[in-house]
Amino acid sequence: MGHRVLITGRTNTLKYITNLPHNLERVEILEMDRKIQEKWLKKWALLPENQVKKIDLDDFLSSKKCPSTIKKLAVEPLYLHLLALMYRDEKLAFNKLEQANKRTAKVVIWQEFVNWLIAKQKLTLDDSEVNNQEYQNYQSYLQNLLTETAVAVVQSGGVFGSVSMIKSRLQEPQTDIPATLNQFYFIPAQKQEDKIECYHKTFSEFLFAEKLTKSLQYWSRFNLDDQEQIQEMNWQIYD
Repeated sequence: MGHRVLITGRTNTLKYITNLPHNLERVEILEMDRKIQEKWLKKWALLPENQVKKIDLDDFLSSKKCPSTIKKLAVEPLYLHLLALMYRDEKLAFNKLEQANKRTAKVVIWQEFVNWLIAKQKLTLDDSEVNNQEYQNYQSYLQNLLTETAVAVVQSGGVFGSVSMIKSRLQEPQTDIPATLNQFYFIPAQKQEDKIECYHKTFSEFLFAEKLTKSLQYWSRFNLDDQEQIQEMNWQIYD
């Protein structure tokens, strides 16, 4: 009997593997039962970055205090990882999740995850109002960078995005874009110059959906008798 190998990841990356057999079968990722959850969380607690931090997520998930929506989402590997990250750093929005159903809870988790990621990007600050304003501006820039990157990825087919296209969508790029995006799960594409891809496709899809939602809300307030507003909306839709 030959070896059995499980390859995880997106199928698009398999094309870079030479001499790959053609008889590979797809497998489905099942939801995690309580036993597998406990095993994962024990390994999570042993990671160096989790030492002396709040890592008792296992106890929380099994307690009555845990909202039912969190328990339902924690059976999915990706959401268990996101929940563990934010629970460890005490950034989990319990009040919002308590009022959410399973579908809207995913949106809450992604929103809080984006805020958590951006907040982790620190500038050297003192107590002056100028530097505080600079920090707020930097956070806004990062939010805009993530949004425009997601738009570039989705408009390019949903897998890769062009760094040149991202730069063109930003009025004044303030950082080394590939290096900055690498802190947000956007990584350089293999063997494709000037391209990046999102490590978690769901992340870029969420960012794009947020952009689309805000645009629809913005367009709904336009005066249809105002030609300038209509032209602005038409251009934004085209974009």
